[in-house]
Amino acid sequence: MSYQPQGPYEPQDPTGAQAYQPAGTPPSANWGWAIAALILCWPFCIPSFIFASRVSTFWTAGNVAGANDASANAKKWGRIGVIVGIIIYVLVFIMVGCSALLIASVPQQ
Repeated sequence: MSYQPQGPYEPQDPTGAQAYQPAGTPPSANWGWAIAALILCWPFCIPSFIFASRVSTFWTAGNVAGANDASANAKKWGRIGVIVGIIIYVLVFIMVGCSALLIASVPQQ
C-alpha cells in the first residue's frame, strides 16, 4: 500500500465512506419567500431562512424526507410573513386614511 498525498482541494473522509447523493433534483429552498418575508414582516423570515438553509444540508446528507420537510417549512413561514406583512400594511394604510379624514372633518376656527 503506497501513500499518495492529497492536494488542498481534495478533502477525503477519514472513515473512507462515500458521500451519498440521492437521485433526482433537490427540492426548492424557497429563498424567495424568505426574502419577501424579510421585506414585509421580518420576524417571520427568521424561521424561513433557517429552514431554507437546511434544505441543501439534508439533501447532501441523503435525507430526502428532511430536505422536503425543510423546504415545506421554509415556504410556510415565508408565506406567513408575506401575508401578515400585507395585512399590516393594509391596516396602517386604512388607519392613516381614516385619521386624515378625521382631521379634515374637524371645523377650523
